[in-house]
Amino acid sequence: MTTAISASLSGLQSATQRLNDAAQNTVKSTSFTVGDQQAGAGQINSPAQSSAPVRASFAPLPDLQSSLVDLKLAEFSYKASAKALKVALDIDKNLIDQLS
Repeated sequence: MTTAISASLSGLQSATQRLNDAAQNTVKSTSFTVGDQQAGAGQINSPAQSSAPVRASFAPLPDLQSSLVDLKLAEFSYKASAKALKVALDIDKNLIDQLS
């Protein structure tokens, strides 16, 4: 049964990594350049507060829609792996209860 537990834990780690990657891509797709600094949505100063010009970044940005889909897939993957882990632990518990 340790194979099922190991597979479930591996799935949880994979989903966590996918979530982190998708979150980083989401932030990258909603950021822009102000002067020499990169700012995210809602982080820019008004022209009265900053004399730095607002410039568009021409580096290819991740697609926001793909990032949001990846976030949802990571959520579903995490839930499925957590459910598989719970089932594997329940089976182990039942087996130990029957043997004792």
